[in-house]
Formats: sequence, structure tokens, C-alpha cells
Amino acid sequence: MEFMKDTLPEGGLLRRIGLFLRLVVGLLFDPKVSFILKLLPLAALIYLLIPDILTGPFDDLVVLCICWYLFVELVPERIKQKHKRNLLEKLETSYQLDDHLEQSQDDSRVLGKNKWN
Repeated sequence: MEFMKDTLPEGGLLRRIGLFLRLVVGLLFDPKVSFILKLLPLAALIYLLIPDILTGPFDDLVVLCICWYLFVELVPERIKQKHKRNLLEKLETSYQLDDHLEQSQDDSRVLGKNKWN
């Protein structure tokens, strides 16, 4: 997931996967992205959902990841950067809300207040 290092903050594996999935979904719904290009991740998802008897789910997951990665890489850079900026803004807003909540909880502890008093 090298492509996300340029604009998105570092994080754990699950966080990076979540951001990648949000980027894929955002690009899928962007009207500027070619319809034919959108078929790539959708075809991979359909492939994952069709049960196959001879092989297990691991090969399906590999195909899904490769197709989604190719989809993101093939989207024009300006569209991809717009979606990355939107994700970054949402993350910053989320962090600000978390920081504010933690600060108000700390203030309540200092003053001896809690929600049960």
C-alpha cells in the first residue's frame, strides 16, 4: 500500500486496510472514474462471492486484493489525490473530536464529576 504514504498518516495494518477500502469505495462512486475501470473491483468482488469447490477462500482474497490494487493504481492521479485529501480531512476531524472528548473526560475527573453524579 505504498500509494497511501504520500498523503495519509501512518497507522496499523487494519487501519491502512480500512483507509484503502474507503478509497476504493470513494473511487467507485466518483463519476470521473471510467465505468470500464470500475468493472475491475466489481468483478473481483463477484469472483469472491461465487463459491468454488476445488479451491479455498485464500485464492479469492488474493484475486480481490490484486484487482482492487490495480483499480486504485489505474485511476487518474488527480482523482485519486482528491479522494485521499477527503479521507485525510475526515481523519483530522475525527481526531479533533476524539481529542475534545478525551479533554472533557479529563476535566470531569479533575473536578470529581462523572456522568453518575
